[in-house]
Formats: sequence, C-alpha cells, structure tokens
Amino acid sequence: MGGYGTWNFRELLKDHDYHRGIPPRFLTEASFLVSETELGIAHFQDKKVQMKYRDFVDRLKAFVDYFGMHSSPERFGSVTLQSVIPASQFDEMNIAQHHQSEINEVNRLATEAWKALVPLISEIKDRIPEVFDEPIKGGWIRSPEE
Repeated sequence: MGGYGTWNFRELLKDHDYHRGIPPRFLTEASFLVSETELGIAHFQDKKVQMKYRDFVDRLKAFVDYFGMHSSPERFGSVTLQSVIPASQFDEMNIAQHHQSEINEVNRLATEAWKALVPLISEIKDRIPEVFDEPIKGGWIRSPEE
C-alpha cells in the first residue's frame, strides 16, 4: 500500500472536487491496489490492520467502480483528465442535473474511502511502526566496497 503513496490518496479521496477532472493515473493506481488486494497480493498479516485495510479497500472499490463507470478520459486543451462531464459538454455555469448527481455521488464515495483510510494509517503506525521509520530512498546506492 505504501507504494501507492498517501499523498496520492489524499488528492484522489480528500482534496479533489470532482466538478473538475483529475489525471487518469490516480484512478489507475487505485484500481491496481483494489485488484492486487482481490488477488491476495496486497494484504497485512496483522489481523487488526487487515480488518481496517479491507474496510478501506471495500470503500475504495466502491469509489473506483462508480467513478470508472461514470467518467472517461477526456482531452481538455493539452491535458487529458478523467472527468464525469465530457469535454464537449463542459460548462462550469450550467451543469446538467444527471452530471451533478454523479459528481455528488463520486465526491461522497471518495469521502467515505478517505474516512476509512485515516484510521487505517493510525492502526499501521500503532501496530507496525517500523513502516514509518525511514523514508524509502530512490536512486542508485553504492555499497561501501565500491
């Protein structure tokens, strides 16, 4: 789960308002986590953490499924965004009622998933504190022998 980045989940589930589009990679990464969990690849051995993780993934799946069914990647100028409102119909002042209802539901499902993620992170910090000991370093690291 750490590979998906809490900051990505914060943007996807808390900070973003789905009246606007979002880069499709956010939905793709969330879909991968759901898939890896369903395949048994992503999980926790600690039962308390796993219970909270399953609750989060179930809510994330509801969000991913709904948003995936009610949006599409659209070209907005030079940028491609995953959007509920098609680019050809986008008008910030006049949003069709069915689009507004879909946006409200996407925002609600995102909030529900975020509410499940916060206690999961707390549980991981309490029960598996070594996860947060050191940030993961990227790049090439030379051994002392080199």
